[in-house]
Amino acid sequence: MIPRMNLSILLYYLWVWGASACMTEMESRGEHPIYRRQGSGGDGNGTFLPISTTDRFAGGNNTPRGVGSQPGGGPTVSSIMSMAEVKSASQALAKRFKDVELFDAPEKTHNNATFFGLRVGGKGDKGKPGNYRGYSVLLFAAAHARERGGPDHLLYFVSDLLWAREEKKGLTYGGIRYTARQVANALDLGLVVIPVANPDGVTYDQETNSCWRKNRNPKNATAGDPASIGVDLNRNYDVAWDVDKYMAPETIGTDPLFDPRNPASQLYHGSAAFSEPETRNVRWVLDSHPNIGWLADLHSVAGMVIHGWCFDTIQSDDRDMNWRNPAYDGKRGVLPDRPGFEYREYMDQRDWDTLSLTAGRIAGGMNNAGTRSFPSWEAMHGVGPSTGCSVDHAYSRHIVDRSKNKVFGFGIEFGYGNNAAAEQGFCPFYPDQAEFDTTRYTAGAGLMELLLQAGKK
Repeated sequence: MIPRMNLSILLYYLWVWGASACMTEMESRGEHPIYRRQGSGGDGNGTFLPISTTDRFAGGNNTPRGVGSQPGGGPTVSSIMSMAEVKSASQALAKRFKDVELFDAPEKTHNNATFFGLRVGGKGDKGKPGNYRGYSVLLFAAAHARERGGPDHLLYFVSDLLWAREEKKGLTYGGIRYTARQVANALDLGLVVIPVANPDGVTYDQETNSCWRKNRNPKNATAGDPASIGVDLNRNYDVAWDVDKYMAPETIGTDPLFDPRNPASQLYHGSAAFSEPETRNVRWVLDSHPNIGWLADLHSVAGMVIHGWCFDTIQSDDRDMNWRNPAYDGKRGVLPDRPGFEYREYMDQRDWDTLSLTAGRIAGGMNNAGTRSFPSWEAMHGVGPSTGCSVDHAYSRHIVDRSKNKVFGFGIEFGYGNNAAAEQGFCPFYPDQAEFDTTRYTAGAGLMELLLQAGKK
């Protein structure tokens, strides 16, 4: 039996990704949807794809291939990759293609899982032992465990690039085509890929079908309240993490289930910035690949592309109006501004233009790959204020430490919610067959557009 929730098909669009990211109605009302441990094979009476119970990649011997490199998109994929399959598919890519290598980040998760990734393509001096300067783009998914499909889409997209290069062909995602030259240029950028940025959370969600969002760190959990386990990893980075200090009180509100300081909240930001091994591992990836200048953090189900700043709107006139200036503490995050809370976060105009243009190009590619509309937004306009988000950490690094590279980051909400599952009380973040098929195209096109823009800089 699959656990059910009393969900609305509308309310999961209200708060997404960075702010009250991808919240269900039950969570929005302040209730705790926690369920009995269930088997991983359930599909919600056919309303969503099950988790695979086999290893389609045969321990690294069968190489995955995405829809963009095959005529007609290739065979139907009818189940979500299990955690074991994510690793097996990654091993298969490394075995099949000489410029793919697996790596493990230094820190284990709370449940002792390995946080692993792939280095793909690249050129220049990357071949020197221990030298990873030949990589310029970081792609990762599944920071929020229940947002299924992200790891699949990342690995299938990477496989598309590699197969297309080998066959000296281009890629096709729905109504948009890319040339063989564009494919080769994309791989020359050097990609660092983290298929699962929240291994413990994804493992638990797949085992229970419980619509689980956070990681599984119980350090600050309340006895008897299983919903208080875990941290929202996309609020655990460092920029404006301390909401009491940086943000206007009204951005926190009065509902404890929307309070990032409350361990029972789905938005709980942890005991400190970078308190979690998962976010520290992402930071390590950026530190150990110092030429990374572009980042995509894959989410669902809001159907949009977002860029920072996450905690307020952007301006390019007043350099002193920035998150490190204590004169503005307690005033950030109000939209629209009101007397006494006039604040917008400074960003260099050229960087703002780059982020806006690239987000628009990513969204445009996704639009051309399917039939849905994907807008692009500043995060504050798209989803409201949030603190400690991944893209803000990535961009802020060069401001805090001039020796570090500037990183343009994007949140790609690659799909929409599952109405049929929601109507029956199941998790709306689990895609059905049609949604999964569609988002394989939209995600591929969006990621390709990001790489094309990165190659122009």
